[in-house]
Amino acid sequence: MTILNILQSNFKRKLANKTHFTIMLVLPILVVVLGIAANIASRPSFTIGVLNPVPTVKSEQIIDTLKLTSGIEVENASPLTMKTDIITGRYSAIIEFSNETFHISSIKDQKTTDILSVIVEKYFESPTPIDIKPLFGSSLGMAQRISAFVVLFLMISAAINASFITKDKRSGTLRRIQLSPCTATSYVAGNVLFNSVITYFQYFIAVSVIELFHLNTGISYGNFLFMGIWVTLFAAAFGTCMASLFHQEMQVNLFSACIAIMLSLIGGTFTALERMPPMLQRISMISPIRWFIDNVNAMVQGESWFQGIRSIIILSLFIAGLFIIAAIGNRNYTGQNH
Repeated sequence: MTILNILQSNFKRKLANKTHFTIMLVLPILVVVLGIAANIASRPSFTIGVLNPVPTVKSEQIIDTLKLTSGIEVENASPLTMKTDIITGRYSAIIEFSNETFHISSIKDQKTTDILSVIVEKYFESPTPIDIKPLFGSSLGMAQRISAFVVLFLMISAAINASFITKDKRSGTLRRIQLSPCTATSYVAGNVLFNSVITYFQYFIAVSVIELFHLNTGISYGNFLFMGIWVTLFAAAFGTCMASLFHQEMQVNLFSACIAIMLSLIGGTFTALERMPPMLQRISMISPIRWFIDNVNAMVQGESWFQGIRSIIILSLFIAGLFIIAAIGNRNYTGQNH
């Protein structure tokens, strides 16, 4: 039994359950939708309370311009509860106007308060809304969040696909294959090839949806497809590694999901790296998702996938390491059965 025979056999097994196969093709679309929804839901906003006891032309001009500024919500604050409102987080800041001057009260860091002060001063001069991104600091964009969600999904999906290895261990199929002309290496290689084909096809569906609906990610379709090679190899290596280490499908699915989510959490899927505590930023270096996001950041700035040499090298090392662990796991299994 050759590598291609293993590939063909696994496809037949996968297609035997047409419902499961259909769901597998639809899920990448849902993951992209989920990424878009998460990006919208986590879009930063800044709520400002205003105290304007004696309205003037300038103070009204500033308030009206703040209301027109994207990402800022303006409410009338109460002088009786202003301290409580700031402490409880009802308002990110309170601006108190007096004649032609203003005072800002906030529990935010001094840098944020200074940026807000500069914005208000600009609105004193001109009633034209400006970009307030510096007010929020670093945050994940649509491209970063969707990419991270897709990688997370494919890690779990690839582990489920790799469970054929676990099934064959339990049923004795792997033992019978070893007694045939097919080697254990050919068997694992066939499973990796099968997993890679399925995973890249799922990835292709996801990025094609992004391209089809002209989502403003700032990344070209070609760069997404090149990135998919490393995403696919990493997911396939991760899935094969999980299947090689455990002897129960439930264990493979449970541990792969837990590890994938943990790597996503520390890798910056939900919180931008710059917003993490320094210790967590250092820990995030062990998460491959952090390096995928790093390269996505570079591509959003106009670079190609292959310009992120450092990230590519680190991801390639992760992939090689996972395949080595998988090989050791399978070797231990075959050694126990001789």
